This record gives sequence, structure tokens and C-alpha cells, in this order.
Amino acid sequence: MTGVDGPSGFVAGDQHDSGASDIIAFVLMFAIIILGVGIVSLGAFGDLAEFSDREQVESGERGLAAAASTLDSLHRQDDTRRKFNIAPGEGTVFLNSSTINVNVTDSKYERLNMTVDTNSLEHLFRRSPNDVTLAYESGAVFRSPGVRARYPPSVPDETAIVSLVRLKGKNFNIGGGESSPPPLNPRGLPGESPVADLGQTLIFSAELQNRQREVATFSDESIRLNVSASANPQQWESYLDDQDWNEIDDFVWQCNNVDRVLVRITTIELSL
Repeated sequence: MTGVDGPSGFVAGDQHDSGASDIIAFVLMFAIIILGVGIVSLGAFGDLAEFSDREQVESGERGLAAAASTLDSLHRQDDTRRKFNIAPGEGTVFLNSSTINVNVTDSKYERLNMTVDTNSLEHLFRRSPNDVTLAYESGAVFRSPGVRARYPPSVPDETAIVSLVRLKGKNFNIGGGESSPPPLNPRGLPGESPVADLGQTLIFSAELQNRQREVATFSDESIRLNVSASANPQQWESYLDDQDWNEIDDFVWQCNNVDRVLVRITTIELSL
């Protein structure tokens, strides 16, 4: 006997079993709803985090391109001092050591051979699977990984002009996270970020230190750029290839048969 008949003819035990089933069904449905909301929330959070990471990099790229335009006014025009801003976000801003060699020869003699300590102002973002580095080097803005110059340098193909910017540094003066300003000198990639601070804006002062012009005026000259010791050799190669220079060795590019060569080097000192 499974139960006792009630007044309406239903079995009491069956009614109890039905109530328990309803509770179990409700609990399962509630659990499914909570699980679904959790999955959707996790997916949305991942998308939001990815969007935030991408926007930080793109914002940093726009900021460095604006800085390049500001430095261009010191390099090409008569300005002697300018300011520009960089917002580190979750990235690291530092000055990296780099050089570019310029060589000018005619059919018989070497007319000019100089190695320029260009250095590279870089904004590094730690990302998976690959870190992203934005770099201002000698008038150009590059993004790595990537191949195209975001802001082109002054090395055109139609005239034999090589226009390079040399960056120097004094120190950071950021406050907040640092008890003493770390040096802003060319160096390798730092293990820790000296300026990573969410919401912070770095205000750089850029001051013209020197303009150097080297002119060679011999027939049948060739000019070579060796970018192997630059901070962005692959990106320089891609740019020079687009400008119809010829690669004669690894990271060595040549422009041939020019009658006049102008090498212009501008030294700019950065401080905060």
C-alpha cells in the first residue's frame, strides 16, 4: 500500500512525491539560470578585458604619433622647445639604446661614415601571446609586432636626404610611485616598469640641443643605411624597401647614383 486515499480521491503519497519533484525541478532550473548567467558574464568580461587591452595599445600608438609630430617641429622647423604627453596605462615607458650607421661613398672614396646614437622612446605593453611595443625612433613610429611605419621617417626615395633624430635623456620626475627619479638614459629593456601607473600622464619636455648637417656633392655617389643595431630593424627594412632602396646585406640598404647627399641629424634632449 503506497498511501491513504484522501477526500478527493488522490493518493497522499503521490501528492508528496509530486511536490518534491517540483522543488527539484525548480532548484535545477535555478542552477541552470545561474550557470548560464555566469558563463555569459565570464564571456562578456573576457571581451571587455580584450577591448580594454586593445584600446590601451591603440591609444598609446596615437599618443606616440602625436609625440612624433611634436618632435618633428624641433627637427624640421625653428622650434627649440616643445612638450608632449604619454599616458602609460598598464604599459612601460623607457628609452632604449639604438644606433643607425650612415655611409656615403662615390666610385672611389668613402666620403662620409658615421654612427648615430639615435635611441628609441618605447612604450611596452605585456600581452599574450606576444608583447606589443610602440617605438619612436629617429623620426618614425613603429609598432611591433608589425611591419609598417605608423609615422614615417624622413628618408624618402626621390631625394638623397637622410634625416635622423638623436634622443638624449636626463631623468624622470614622476612622483607617486617612485621615491627617487630613475635615470632616463638609453638602456636595455627594464625588468620592472619605472613609470607604470594607471591613470597617470607623463609630460615630456623636449629641447633642441644641436643640428648637424653633412653634405656630399660628388657624382655617382651611393648612400647606405645600416639599421642592424636599431631598435626596430625589421620595420626599418620594410620602410626602406617600400621607398625603393636596395638591400645589399642583412639590414644594410643602399640608394645608388645620386649627385648630392644631405645627412641631417638633430639632437633632442628629453626630460620630465
